[in-house]
Amino acid sequence: RGDASRLPFASACFDQVITVWMLEHVLDPMQVMREALRVLKPGGLLVCTEVDNTSFGFSPTQCAIAEWWDCFNRYQASNGGDPFVGRRLAELAGRLGCRDFDSEQVAIISSRREPERRLVLLEYLRDLLLSGARNLLQAGYADAGLLRRLQDEFNAVREDPEVHFQYSAVRLRCRPNDGSRT
Repeated sequence: RGDASRLPFASACFDQVITVWMLEHVLDPMQVMREALRVLKPGGLLVCTEVDNTSFGFSPTQCAIAEWWDCFNRYQASNGGDPFVGRRLAELAGRLGCRDFDSEQVAIISSRREPERRLVLLEYLRDLLLSGARNLLQAGYADAGLLRRLQDEFNAVREDPEVHFQYSAVRLRCRPNDGSRT
């Protein structure tokens, strides 16, 4: 437990810092990255894997899932999160004075070619989207009818191997400019 924007560690004490699906939930991802860079030893590596929710989609389109996804993203943004932070990681690293940074897309694809993986990913995705149900309903971003349609679509998609989905994460690797630590 702690505050990622004020880490309780001395400067230059870690070889590597890794964040996964975290920066999307903080008010100031740049401050969290700044702190991560502060605690890195010279030559250390920061690796951030984050969402870019614009890349999410089913083929063919699943209307209730797409509508719920939109509600999910709007709710997260209204609470200070950034469901699209992945596409900004390289810019943030540059603004923080990092050197040797690069970012890459990491594709998560579900298709009939790998039926077991497809089912695991669908279950994970369904659970992820349902994890926000109480908050989305209470805040008025979604209603019980949309929730039922979402669940029905997931049940139908599970049974139809021709329906696949894709999603991309962004992975940033960067090193601080040791000459002028952030």
